[in-house]
Amino acid sequence: MVSGGFHHGAEWGEPHDLLSRFQPNCITALGQFDLFKDTADYEHVPLLSEMVTLARARGLSPGGLFAATLTALSAVIPNNVRLQVAPELHSDWFEPPCIWTFLIGPPSSKKSLYHKLATAPLERFDDALLKSSAAAREAFAQAKPKASRGTPPPSRCLIVDDVTAPALRDLLRDNPDRLMLSSEEAATFTDLRLEHRAIYNKAYNGEPQKADRRSVSSTRVRGACMSMLVSSHPDVVRQAVAQPIHDGYWQRFIPIEIGVHHPQPGYSPFFGTAAYEIYVEDAMAVDAILCRTCSISGHAWASWETILRFSDEAQVAFDACRAEIEELAKAEVIESALGAHIKKLDKLIARIALILHFIAADWGVPRVRDGLIREIGTDTLTISRRIVLEYFLPQMYLFYSEYFGFSSNSDTKSGALEIVSRRLKRFSASELKRVKNSESAIRGLQAANWIRPTKIHAKSYDVNPAVFEMADKIYSSLIAKQAEGRASIQRITQFGTYS
Repeated sequence: MVSGGFHHGAEWGEPHDLLSRFQPNCITALGQFDLFKDTADYEHVPLLSEMVTLARARGLSPGGLFAATLTALSAVIPNNVRLQVAPELHSDWFEPPCIWTFLIGPPSSKKSLYHKLATAPLERFDDALLKSSAAAREAFAQAKPKASRGTPPPSRCLIVDDVTAPALRDLLRDNPDRLMLSSEEAATFTDLRLEHRAIYNKAYNGEPQKADRRSVSSTRVRGACMSMLVSSHPDVVRQAVAQPIHDGYWQRFIPIEIGVHHPQPGYSPFFGTAAYEIYVEDAMAVDAILCRTCSISGHAWASWETILRFSDEAQVAFDACRAEIEELAKAEVIESALGAHIKKLDKLIARIALILHFIAADWGVPRVRDGLIREIGTDTLTISRRIVLEYFLPQMYLFYSEYFGFSSNSDTKSGALEIVSRRLKRFSASELKRVKNSESAIRGLQAANWIRPTKIHAKSYDVNPAVFEMADKIYSSLIAKQAEGRASIQRITQFGTYS
């Protein structure tokens, strides 16, 4: 018997499970915009513990800064490095290292600082490219006679902050090895015409692009990818997705809500900054390793392609991960855009595993002839899976609940998440702050046997006590599963070998 219920004296019955798809961090931290609460649980993840320290010292979201720096690192690794994901099933499935991240934050959320910290170690490499490119172009312009000049030298760079979509083709052609777009003017990239979005979509996968330059015959850009870090105000995002185009553009981003944070005492920004610079140096060192590989093999660097694969054990684990993602995607029968986004998570897990492999592997081990470990192991894949499914996926749920679709499905699940995170035993519809359509959420929650109107007021609702028992069981179960996998992760040191 539940006192105060509308059907006084009636039993509640079992509530429908609306929480299993959410990881425990998401259940306990709704609205906090920072799901990395248990730092010790992630202390062996390369880069993460340093970014937690740096973020807390500077008043930033640790998860947001981690995503930003991971994106910058993806731009450092050469684009001709590819991971062959499932060679036995898809011989033509290769994933490059680039990823796209979209930071969403209100005024005073320090969006500029995320960009600055993420790209700072890359700037000296960018400066060197710009200087050498300028010198080459100046020499070309002064060459005589003009008729014998030939094709102008490429415009080399590593970071670009503003570019039109058509000009992006030229940049990709001139910088086929690596390129990063880092911009706080996200409106430029959220309001693209359909044909221009196709250019960006191809740059995500390294698909061929037709590039035109005046007085020069058409050429094709092959294999060039671009990493992208953009940030924006929530209102800009709402306007951009008001009439969504289902071309997969938004589904390529990792959406992160960063919120407003404040510096915390006792954290030194130097530790995080210095460690991040070392990671960038490690990633940049890949060039020297690959160039040595090319010279051994007699291939030119520009045409050389380095293929990595999962180890046999990791391949089995990745196949299981793909099946898990497929089930998550099937659950989104109403929110089709979110379902399409979830389907791409296997690609994201593969790409992040590739990035982690290059920033944490010990390239000097004697057993590797050319200094390059060509197999990505289970530990690396496990960490990548956790990053994606335990942090990025819950962020996607919040993103679609806030900005996309607002179907009864997402409203109901967002309402369920808010009830659990705030431990609401009785509430009014106006108290549900994280749902777009509270009426839709109320209908769905009643149908799932989560709530019912109180006897006191028709617009206030009692919550089924069994809801919190169910949430606690799910939380405990998922924590136990994390503990099982933590033993293998703790074997890895910050600069240890992934095998």
